[in-house]
Amino acid sequence: MKIQFFLGALLGFVLISTISGQQLFEDRSFHDTRWLQIPEGSKVNQIQFFDEYAQRLGLTPDSEMKWLRTTNDQQNGKHYHYQQYYKNVKVYGAKYILHEENQYVESANGIISPNLNLDIRSQISAAEALQIAKEDMQASVYTWENKKNSESIPIPELVIINTDYPLWSGQMKLAYIFELRATNPHSFKKYIVDAVDGGIILSFNTLMSCFGEKGTAHTLYHGDQEIDTELENGEFLLKDLSRGNGIQTRSITGKIYSDSDNDWEKGTNDQKNGALDMFWGCQKTYDFYKSKFNRNSIDGKGIKISAILLDTSAYNNAYWDDKLYTINFGIGDNVTYKPFTAIDVVGHELTHGVTQFSAGLEYLYESGAMNESFSDIFGKSVEYYYDRPQFDWLIGGKVTVAANSALRSMEDPNRFGNPKYYKGASWFKGTADNGGVHYNSGVLNYWFYLLCEGKSGKNEAKIDFNVQRLGFDTTIQLAYHMLTDYLTPTSTYVDARTASLQIAANWWGSCSDAYKQVAEAWKAVGLGGTTESADVQILNNKTSLTSCKDGLYQFEVRLINLSCSNTYALNTPIELSYQVAPKGAIVKETYILTADFKPGQDLKYTFTTPVLLTKPSTTFYVTVELSNDVDTSNNHFTVAIAKSSANSAIEHDILLSRINVSGSPCPNNNNVYRGSGQAVYNGCSIIPINTAMELRLNYKDTTVVIPFKTTKSTYPGGQVPIPGFDIPRTFLGLKKANGVLVYANDTVTKNNIANFQVVFLEYTKKDEIEMFNNFRFDSSKITLNIDSFNTVQIINKPMRTGFTLNCTGGNIINSNNFFIPALNDDLSNFIRNNIKFSSTIYLCADIKGLVNPKLEYNMSQQLSGTDYESFGMKDPSFAASTRIIYRNITGGAIFTEVINNASVVPAEWRHKIHSIPAETYAIEITNLCLKGSVDSTTGEINPDGDLIIMDDLVITADAVGVVDFDEVDFNILPNPNHGHFVVHLNQPNQKSSELQVYNAMGNRVAIIPINKDVQEVKLPSQLPSGQYIILYNSQNGKSIRKKLIIL
Repeated sequence: MKIQFFLGALLGFVLISTISGQQLFEDRSFHDTRWLQIPEGSKVNQIQFFDEYAQRLGLTPDSEMKWLRTTNDQQNGKHYHYQQYYKNVKVYGAKYILHEENQYVESANGIISPNLNLDIRSQISAAEALQIAKEDMQASVYTWENKKNSESIPIPELVIINTDYPLWSGQMKLAYIFELRATNPHSFKKYIVDAVDGGIILSFNTLMSCFGEKGTAHTLYHGDQEIDTELENGEFLLKDLSRGNGIQTRSITGKIYSDSDNDWEKGTNDQKNGALDMFWGCQKTYDFYKSKFNRNSIDGKGIKISAILLDTSAYNNAYWDDKLYTINFGIGDNVTYKPFTAIDVVGHELTHGVTQFSAGLEYLYESGAMNESFSDIFGKSVEYYYDRPQFDWLIGGKVTVAANSALRSMEDPNRFGNPKYYKGASWFKGTADNGGVHYNSGVLNYWFYLLCEGKSGKNEAKIDFNVQRLGFDTTIQLAYHMLTDYLTPTSTYVDARTASLQIAANWWGSCSDAYKQVAEAWKAVGLGGTTESADVQILNNKTSLTSCKDGLYQFEVRLINLSCSNTYALNTPIELSYQVAPKGAIVKETYILTADFKPGQDLKYTFTTPVLLTKPSTTFYVTVELSNDVDTSNNHFTVAIAKSSANSAIEHDILLSRINVSGSPCPNNNNVYRGSGQAVYNGCSIIPINTAMELRLNYKDTTVVIPFKTTKSTYPGGQVPIPGFDIPRTFLGLKKANGVLVYANDTVTKNNIANFQVVFLEYTKKDEIEMFNNFRFDSSKITLNIDSFNTVQIINKPMRTGFTLNCTGGNIINSNNFFIPALNDDLSNFIRNNIKFSSTIYLCADIKGLVNPKLEYNMSQQLSGTDYESFGMKDPSFAASTRIIYRNITGGAIFTEVINNASVVPAEWRHKIHSIPAETYAIEITNLCLKGSVDSTTGEINPDGDLIIMDDLVITADAVGVVDFDEVDFNILPNPNHGHFVVHLNQPNQKSSELQVYNAMGNRVAIIPINKDVQEVKLPSQLPSGQYIILYNSQNGKSIRKKLIIL
């Protein structure tokens, strides 16, 4: 699948038009992965994706993609958002989104920093970084010096960041990132300080500014409006507990607005200052997001909305506080501005919060301009739906004193000096205003206006456009899902266009009328051409960006036909070229089409003339030219190629990146696992077809040799075609093995090894109890995989339960004093994202012929008492939790369930019973414990950590029909117990019998007469707590023993 994607033509390509090769790559070839389309039929789900595409994305073993959240669109598509970490340090701005349809990933987009190799040891402390920033800011009063604002105390976070952030064309460095907030002067600034040399990499402003009971509010701008208030102590308050976790408005002085009759009249100072508009606007903005997108408040989880009126001075602005999660509105000076509380301004500021909790668009340059624009878009949308009689396309038109004035116009951005054409006449090119975030928002604003209203004309480039109206209802859905499902912190306008067209293709079809209107609106604002026109895009298609040691390098490109209707006919010439940027000699080649090049198809071309590099690194400019191509902005890209040093010896280097195995650990018809290998050729010369190689699988002293020959020629940077192979079932239990790829001409062999592990087990049959006695378990039927932050021991505590399996965690704070576990509100995702804190028990269940088979065991889940909520964990019980996965004969998951009954010491001992789904062959029990340690004196697990204890693992089933004497059996429920339990005896044709009870010393302590199949039993009360054995002797002489635990 991967070979076809990277090297072959994709006939089923979903059409996604991308505009600027220059912008996409920013002189960094890894931006070829900024938007990925997965080949049709690949069937890779979101769990497998980063393993399958690790090589392509440049994810090294020290890199980790941590799940953040999942969003859903109106077509039932799922969008999984991930954050990149390197050695457990966040890579700032590196977020990636997987778009899934019908359980498989269809496309992906975002930023990943590839092939990181960085020392993460800081040379300056967080306190020193703070002092460096304070000396730069030179404020006299900081907000945290007021105890009421203690939440704003800066907490530096150690991250890895690009020195050209939010672009990705510089170096990756270790840095501290934090925000300083000052009241004198009033300023919020984010600082990024080099953690090695203390230099300030970047600093920028973060003030995101605009430049119960039914009551009636006589608002300042919107006439009489119904509001929901709260009645407390005989007074009605501008407070609402019916929406999410509430809406609260107050003055900056702390004043809570109240009224005696819930008829909030005109003429009061509060009304004149806009308090009523502020409150009503918050309610309607909440209603807008809830009714249109089913979003519960700003964060989607019902967060409280806090609105503050800055009524102690003539403040001419409004802003969103991204630390305190408040919206703040000035009352104006009544010379230039009135109170900033009109509904479009309130909606604008609250949408900054929505953006923070979704795409997180950085408040800089193009991402910042789109941050502002989405606030304009949804602020005006709130006005459109809740005050349509006064709706217009002016931003802040009601808060300006002068007539016919406003902050911005979405209908005509040029009217107030904003661009409506990408990088056109009014485009702001400086660094002020964080790179023009308020100015350059005009482009996306105008795009939105065109789709809502429809319009035809000529754009700044004198190109005709004709956008047909989609309307508000459709366009807000498109914009919302761009923001929440596709864009990432450093997205550009190019990314926004690509996202909107991908959504349109998914929802309506890649060449539907709606898709065409979306593309036409982008054409109108200077991004792209019509979908009917001829348009071909060129992309770098080569993995390796390093030449041979002699300097030779061969370019390989991929061409995509983005048109909806234009076919390039057989024998059409395509002109391609490359040159050393910016003015080197041009190498030109012509490719003659050998078949029709149809809409949506792509093809690969390898330049026949290689490059001869003479410098350590050279930047090249690669282009394609076709007649009638209307959008030439995507006809080129730049890429930097490194020249290998003379001693690099990579002339024939093959890198074996991984061995993949699939199948079930349980006995099956073939008794094998199926394996596959992934390897990339980093050499220079072509490896011809039918070249002999072999894969050697090593298990301790055993080696299995799998010879094969390559099925096609392998080019530099290409995938080595390793055929699938069988891993024989020649051993039992968990085996850690490795594969070695052997190629006679390989000049670098140290990277030819990949580790993997397989599990082969025998079936655990009905009533075969695993008691973990004598510090052991049956390794032929049960095996255990312990991850890096987990410790497992079998411990004998006779006064409680005897031998038990004990699992605890490890360190939860790293050397930089950061919380290691990844946070998540869903327990299944929490376990999956923190698997290194877990251990997994594997067993095979022989349930053929069983009626209502069950998995039973005894368990205690105990918490350490750590204040996990202070680290952001909403449910501390996650710290000691269990996941059970039932798998079919091929290894596919049938059903998953999670268990968390954890409590602080002493934890409750429970008997657990789970129904085993039909077709189950393998069962995986994963125990996750966060905090834990081992006693340095005894070597045993410390009992005061997060702890899970398990014992008496058994498969049971209901009795059915007539059975032979050999099948006589009994069960004890509950077990453990307090000496009071029920015996379930399956004794067909048996006369009265007895059960004998023995203590741990082997002494018989009780005899229990049994005269019916289900009988209640009470043991003598003087028996102490501990482990006992119950012996049953059948008439045919068979003895059955069961363990009994008395608490």
